[in-house]
Amino acid sequence: MKSTIYCLLFLLVTMNPSSGLSEHFPTLGDGPVDNQFNTWMKRGKLFFRNNPLLRGGFYVYKPKFPFGKTLIIRKKKEGINQLLKREFSNPVYGEHFLEEQFPQFIVAVITEDGDELIDANAVSRSLRWATTEYNMSEEKAKQLSRKLRPYATTLHPTLTGNTWKLEFNVKTWLGAVEKWKLDGTVTPLQVKSFRRTELEPKGTFPKVETVG
Repeated sequence: MKSTIYCLLFLLVTMNPSSGLSEHFPTLGDGPVDNQFNTWMKRGKLFFRNNPLLRGGFYVYKPKFPFGKTLIIRKKKEGINQLLKREFSNPVYGEHFLEEQFPQFIVAVITEDGDELIDANAVSRSLRWATTEYNMSEEKAKQLSRKLRPYATTLHPTLTGNTWKLEFNVKTWLGAVEKWKLDGTVTPLQVKSFRRTELEPKGTFPKVETVG
């Protein structure tokens, strides 16, 4: 009975973040976020909110100033845009964030735990994890790394006037590969459209079993 009540409360929170229940939901706990994101945040701070009903949880943005509204960012473009509006109203600062950290930020706040942006670093990590996490032989680990390498992409946006476009690939925790395409405006920094296309089906790469 108790777990049923928690489930209903969680659904209410995620469907209506402004309800205020998100601050008091008993199965949730906020944890710090890597400073690669919070060093950019001047008016608030990002936290990762754990939840056993989800794979990992979701991100929460808490303003530093009294009476500010907490944002729940759960794969929602609207929540992301509200955060961008609060933190990156300065066009120069917003463009700098777009060029330096935006792809990593978008993947972190939208994906499930275990999904990974595929860049040169991801290819290097795959070689190490294949041997340590999946107990693969060195030869099989190298084969896996070579298989992932063609999907590694550069992460710089294309800027045209006041618009930007981004394309990159993501490996999901189920072992699929997706191409992500996003576009939006620089001033104000906003996401206008977001599309995901499957390039490889789940199981193409090893499934990420653990969460955390």
